[in-house]
Amino acid sequence: MSDVKIVDVVVTAALLDGAGSANVVVPLNATDQYKIRNIILVGGGTNFAAGGNRLIDLTDGTTVWTTIANADIEAAPAASLMYGNAKVPFLTGKSDVASVAGATIAFKYSGGTTDHGGVGSITFAVTLEKVA
Repeated sequence: MSDVKIVDVVVTAALLDGAGSANVVVPLNATDQYKIRNIILVGGGTNFAAGGNRLIDLTDGTTVWTTIANADIEAAPAASLMYGNAKVPFLTGKSDVASVAGATIAFKYSGGTTDHGGVGSITFAVTLEKVA
């Protein structure tokens, strides 16, 4: 039987600015693999600073499971949003893809060129299934 766990991850501009990341899971073994089973963008965060133009990906460096648009972090949602919502979209063909063996799964900036100057904080609840 596989292991399923829910991980709350606070993603801040301070962590992501300058090519940083907010880790969801760091595998203990080089063979560990995970599937993302759900992502909730928890309502009530703090808006990321206007003027940045970065997106946020949930990725293992190879697979991207979702991409949060810049506009949706600059105006943090008041209500929680589930995976599959337009603001936490399913990406075609990625909803049942396992992570690369031994790869850390994390939220990271993508796209754009301007970070958010250390201002902003949103939380995600990520459901992971360990499959190997």
